[in-house]
Amino acid sequence: MADGTASNTALDRGIERLFALLDPDREGLLSRRATLRGEVARFRLALPADYLGQDRAVDVSFPIGFPDADLAFRVMPSPDLEWPHVLGDMACLFGVGEGPASREPEALVEECVARFSRVVKLAMPSTPEAERQAEFQRELATYWGRAMRPDSRAAHLPSRPEHSTALWAFADSGRRSTMPATLLSCDQDQLARSLELRTGRRERMRAPAAAGFYAKLTHWPSPRPPTAASVLKAVAQWLSAADAEQLRSWATRTAGLPVRWLLLELPDTTPTQVLGIVLRAGDVNAQHHPAYGRRAGRRLPSAVARGASAQLGLCAVDVVAEDEIFSRNPEPGLARLRAANVLMIGVGSLGSPIARHLLRAGVGRLTLVDPKRMRVSNLGRHELGAQAVGQFKAHALAAELQKDFVTARVTSIAASLQEAMQDPQLFDKVDIVLVTTGELDSEAVLWEYKRRKSAAWIMVQAWAEPGGGVGHALVAPPGSFDAQPLFEMDGTFRFQYTLWPNRGMVPLPACGVGYVPAGPLAMGVNASLVANAVVRALVEPPTEPAWHTTVSEVERITSMGGTYIGPAPPVGYTQWTQVQPWPGS
Repeated sequence: MADGTASNTALDRGIERLFALLDPDREGLLSRRATLRGEVARFRLALPADYLGQDRAVDVSFPIGFPDADLAFRVMPSPDLEWPHVLGDMACLFGVGEGPASREPEALVEECVARFSRVVKLAMPSTPEAERQAEFQRELATYWGRAMRPDSRAAHLPSRPEHSTALWAFADSGRRSTMPATLLSCDQDQLARSLELRTGRRERMRAPAAAGFYAKLTHWPSPRPPTAASVLKAVAQWLSAADAEQLRSWATRTAGLPVRWLLLELPDTTPTQVLGIVLRAGDVNAQHHPAYGRRAGRRLPSAVARGASAQLGLCAVDVVAEDEIFSRNPEPGLARLRAANVLMIGVGSLGSPIARHLLRAGVGRLTLVDPKRMRVSNLGRHELGAQAVGQFKAHALAAELQKDFVTARVTSIAASLQEAMQDPQLFDKVDIVLVTTGELDSEAVLWEYKRRKSAAWIMVQAWAEPGGGVGHALVAPPGSFDAQPLFEMDGTFRFQYTLWPNRGMVPLPACGVGYVPAGPLAMGVNASLVANAVVRALVEPPTEPAWHTTVSEVERITSMGGTYIGPAPPVGYTQWTQVQPWPGS
């Protein structure tokens, strides 16, 4: 194909496109080279001198299986750790999870050449050094990972230290270990609380060892990884003078420990990035994890006594910090949500998933009020599982949520609303009161209180119609609003979308006791509607009452024995959501 002869094979089409891009006039800029193993064609192209003044060339190779396999670009002499996005002599064209947009031969060649051209541009003298260094910094873990063995156990910090400091360690050892991570903290009490959250039991800390050091770097590390012999000296260069002295003191005190952790907080990263280095004595197996904080820790062998040289590894680092937890949440009002205080009345099959949604969205404080205990009949659609049967829903759910959302504050009151209101501080500093009980008494009490007191908090009343195919949320702004006129004396919504025999209630063998049937998936849809209404109200407090409704699978309502009388669904929709003013307003 170098002579321009037409061909219809995928390989020849790809080669033709390569020449059109890099040597369109056939001036000999591209020269054919001998192929290596796994290749079907290879071409060489001279490159302009880079920012180091070095002349280089690139070999572009077509692999066996092209175009299902990508082109390879090898740079010679190797610019390893001199050019960003080049490892050894191989240019990295696609990041993790990326791939070419098309497997058509011409399109694949075009994309690969375009991506390599961006790599070359970063190495040119015209590119600012700051831009080049920024690319190195983005891939620091990749460069270091080639020289350091990945460690199987992550480092877990229950909070992010505010400054460089030594860290106490807790770790199980051997095959009986059930801990997937080593817990590290500058506070032994916090370490114990974190351990209790993970294991569900209190454990006494024994033989604590300051086996970790958290370093807040003031300078970016070099992409060239340090060696085991130079790592402490290298890290000290990236710290302030005071922190460097603290690091050296820690290193001296802990030199006898078989395994230590250096956690490097990289400067000016959002969310904050932390690189974990594991320092192991030379004869400590990479799969061995010494017991720190256990009685066995008292019998730790001394690395110094063995005269062993260190070896380095990289470990994952999990820091339980808000900027990390919510780093993938694009909600622009996250700061308001973190400061929000929500009081929830009722945590049953609708309220319990809403509670989890709100915490995951970023709500900072949640109080759960519910007098009922968990029963086996609740398991089919409640957030709690079988281990909670017999427990108060409010207490059990609060405990589970607090364990899962450790940066939030979740409290519980196992009492009716009327009993809880005996506490005059119940509504203090509350932003939203959300009631999901579906019970007339508690709903009426709240609306009466809000109207009479002209309460400063937002109120949301939410419920699902029988079958769960329709869900509603009435949102009232701060002030003396009252939604009671929207309901019949028996609590039926005057503007419901479905009709059911016996109001959809399934009676139980007790006076006036029953339940409204609805499946877990339908309740999940309604919970999402309500949680979204609450989040929107917290981020942008309403000035007018709003009525949120979701409808799904009208045909299913009919098949369950109900009659749908609401607005006609939009054409082609099986589920939709509507927000409008309160009826009659």
